[in-house]
Amino acid sequence: MNVIFQAQVPKAHGQDVSARGILEPIVSVCIPTYNRAAMLKNAMDSVLAQTFGDFELIVSDNASSDGTEALVRSYRDERIRYVKHERNMGAVSNFNRCMAMSRGRYITVVNDDDVMLAENLLLKVQALNEHPNVGFVYSGYELVDASLRPVPCHPNFIQAATRDAVERGHDFLEHSLLFGCHVAMSSVVIRRDCIERIGGFNESLDYASDYDYWMRLSFLYDVMVLAVPLVQYRIHPTNDTGKFTTMLNGRLVPNQIGLEEVFRTKLAMITHAQAVLPAHTRILEAVREKSTGQLAHLIERQLLAYQLNREARAYLLRMWKRYPALLEFRTIVKLLLKTYAAKHLFFLFERVKYSQ
Repeated sequence: MNVIFQAQVPKAHGQDVSARGILEPIVSVCIPTYNRAAMLKNAMDSVLAQTFGDFELIVSDNASSDGTEALVRSYRDERIRYVKHERNMGAVSNFNRCMAMSRGRYITVVNDDDVMLAENLLLKVQALNEHPNVGFVYSGYELVDASLRPVPCHPNFIQAATRDAVERGHDFLEHSLLFGCHVAMSSVVIRRDCIERIGGFNESLDYASDYDYWMRLSFLYDVMVLAVPLVQYRIHPTNDTGKFTTMLNGRLVPNQIGLEEVFRTKLAMITHAQAVLPAHTRILEAVREKSTGQLAHLIERQLLAYQLNREARAYLLRMWKRYPALLEFRTIVKLLLKTYAAKHLFFLFERVKYSQ
């Protein structure tokens, strides 16, 4: 049976929280968590320190075996709701379960290892109030390490905007298809009405579930970006992204599982959105070129360079069979020939290519 807990304290940090605010908060802050009690404390503290106080904080515990439950019960704030599930249902399912428990007009799903800066909720509530055509707002973010110390500029994390802007939904969708996901999940605040219309995150995706969700929202709604960093994105060895990426020359690049999820997400969205994208043919060609390049990079650098020719060939043929609309046939043939080449021929080809 799920463990449900809500503190019964009339005031929180000196703020007067009305009965209406408790039952129908403006914002629902959802933190799905699993075995990260220390980092979760940072996340919870940052929510409770917001300059905007009309929120509920839902901690959805995916059957943690560490001190998560004791940590949450140590807080005395009536805005906190805690649910512990009987079993680990997976991260994305926990996202959806947490959102389903929410009651706010606006909803944000915050990773348990990330941190809000003090004006995060205030500025995003203002943005959504002022722009009723916007389905969700996201912002810039700061990179920090496991101890919340600043991390120098990282090639995988490029800020999406230099100024605040409302983006036409279909422009955001096109940019996302061409250049991938540039939105930090913890920075997003969504209208409840939008979630009720399109549903939750796709639970068949692990790595690309957020990428898919922002595109699905932008298919129907405009998007707003706030350039100022309003959350801290924590980079650390146990980050879930590591299951689907590989460090290569200082960059995190998708591994086989991660790249296949990205392809599946892109193909589904291109098929779904072709009627609303005037330049659909041009976009498809650009996506095909980029997707083929990503596949070639993975096969050459993560497989062929280590003489994993048989594995490379099997992966290449599987990807071609599943995603022919995303991949260029001539490049696939060249890659297939490479999988039959000896190691010295591979490196000879590389030297010739880079000497031109």
